[in-house]
Amino acid sequence: MASLKLKFTQFVSPEKIIFFHFSVSTFLRTFALAVSGLIIMSWIKPAEMGIYNSYNILITYSFFLQLGVFNGLNREIPYLLGQGKEAEAMKLASVSLFFAKTLSFSILFLGVLVYLALLLWGIMPVQELKMLAAMILLTAISFYQNYLNVTYRTLKNFSVLSRINNVSSVLIFCSLLMVYFFAYNGLVLYYLFNGIVLLVLTHLHRPFKIKSERSLPELKQLVILGLPIFILGYLQQITRTFNRLILVMMGSVYLVGLFSPASAIYSAVFFLPSTLAQFLYPKFSFIYGKYGDKKMLIPYVNRIYLLSAILIVPTIIVSLTVLPWAFEKYIPQYTKGIMAAQAFLVCGVIDITTISLNVFYSIGKKRPVIYYTVVKMLLMFLIPLAAVRFFPLLTAVTMGTLISTTVSAIFGYLLLMKTLYADHN
Repeated sequence: MASLKLKFTQFVSPEKIIFFHFSVSTFLRTFALAVSGLIIMSWIKPAEMGIYNSYNILITYSFFLQLGVFNGLNREIPYLLGQGKEAEAMKLASVSLFFAKTLSFSILFLGVLVYLALLLWGIMPVQELKMLAAMILLTAISFYQNYLNVTYRTLKNFSVLSRINNVSSVLIFCSLLMVYFFAYNGLVLYYLFNGIVLLVLTHLHRPFKIKSERSLPELKQLVILGLPIFILGYLQQITRTFNRLILVMMGSVYLVGLFSPASAIYSAVFFLPSTLAQFLYPKFSFIYGKYGDKKMLIPYVNRIYLLSAILIVPTIIVSLTVLPWAFEKYIPQYTKGIMAAQAFLVCGVIDITTISLNVFYSIGKKRPVIYYTVVKMLLMFLIPLAAVRFFPLLTAVTMGTLISTTVSAIFGYLLLMKTLYADHN
């Protein structure tokens, strides 16, 4: 009886309960984003969605200005806490806060100047100017948002994030009224509203209510540690825009618009692994900081890949049955993009495996990540281009991305096993 009680206590440990709540809240927010995306596309024309997807790329390419500071902080906070060095962790957080504020206000100021110049010269259509204004503001606040994201590192913090996810899910659905009543203008407001609300919620409940502090030595420390991590992660993130770049270069904005359902589904599904990584990455760093044994991380890698493998079959079933019905019923103007949406739903599940790459950063091994990143970039760009010779452009980009994502996941696992088994303390 005592043994059963002990097992039950272990099963319902606070960490597992919080992880369960966090996972459920993440799934609900992912579901809200996916459903809202489909609803929006039933109201908005493909060409107008193409404007959003084209300008949204600007946010991705602006993140290079972070210089890896937040990536360094993301690794150092749990690692230092694992070593019992709380004062050092808080010092780095203060310096990062100063850097985040500087970036946010600088980009906002420069963005307003660019916007006013374009407005006065009249060289850009009004619809594009509206979306550009939204992207400028969202880019500016994204730097502070990224700082806040990496400060949620403890179990208590993730419990707060669960509640924030739940509130955000409700507001995502409520804000659809903006799109319903104001069409394209409502679309711009929709993205602005949800971006600002998430920032406000995470700011109000921020774990470290500290003052920003300027300190060049600590900032330099974070850049040296985080810049390689950022560059590698940044390059991997860019690979997810290759499909749209190919469509823009070889096709048209209309094709990018038809691709919008696939992009929306992928972004929504990828939110799950990216959020789970937010929970697991600090755990990896804390474990390694406390015990210094790489081999202890092998079970986590295997579980992540197992989860991805288990979810693939039901995902394929849903993609073949539910998606065609949903397109025909709710967004018939996007039916030419059904195949892309089906493939990218599967890609999102396969990319759950990317969570495990954080193990390399936790143990301070960047060379395997370089190998992985170079291989993935080549695959994600060259395979879709090669497929263009045999298939229509949209089909080629779809199949090329699916193949590249699958091969990259397998290659990543082989690198992880080689590193953790052959090179552990």
